[in-house]
Amino acid sequence: MEVRKRTAVVFLACLATGQVLADDSGSNWDLKGLRLGAGLDDLMSVAPGLKCETKADDPGLVYCLDRKASLGGQSAFLAVKLLDGQAVYIGLENISYDQLTAAVPTLLERFGTPAFSENVAGDIHEGRRIRTVRRSRHVWRAAGDVVAMATPFDWTDERRGTTYSSVSLMLEAKQKQWVTRYHARERATDL
Repeated sequence: MEVRKRTAVVFLACLATGQVLADDSGSNWDLKGLRLGAGLDDLMSVAPGLKCETKADDPGLVYCLDRKASLGGQSAFLAVKLLDGQAVYIGLENISYDQLTAAVPTLLERFGTPAFSENVAGDIHEGRRIRTVRRSRHVWRAAGDVVAMATPFDWTDERRGTTYSSVSLMLEAKQKQWVTRYHARERATDL
């Protein structure tokens, strides 16, 4: 209950004053001490548990994952995407909605008032049961295309019957480039 009270107080304080409590440029934004634009050596010095793979047909694409990371003392995956040697995406993935909710007060303190928050509907899998619920999604934006997101319905592992949430920080345009280049071999080009 204390976390919810703090979230409400910080959020209402931001709304009432109209102030952003964080650096608007996004240059000081980080997740788990990892910063956008960092190179692989810098990332590995902060998060030595990252295991990285370079895409065979495009050495400018690197995906790193630490399956033993944590958020709020519970299991999380730390994922990092590098485009041409620079981090363009940092995410805490495979987290529960409770972990996401517990992270929101820190995100508000760190990134300020969200550019927008909304209640979104989504299906959650709880074992064999599927139900539709509404949950809060928050998006922060800073100069230089920096975006932070708290996403309640990131993906569902139907085999395990679990719906996961995520917290991510990205350079939005470069993250889109990463995804486009990653899937380039899968596109039909003989139209």
